[in-house]
Amino acid sequence: VNRIQPAADIVKEIAEETVPVMRKANDLIRE
Repeated sequence: VNRIQPAADIVKEIAEETVPVMRKANDLIRE
């Protein structure tokens, strides 16, 4: 009944991929 851990791992992977993209977008918006 340990479904929470895999879900958390997926969220972590998505966040790690999304954060750099959002930072790039913020840099482009500032320029």
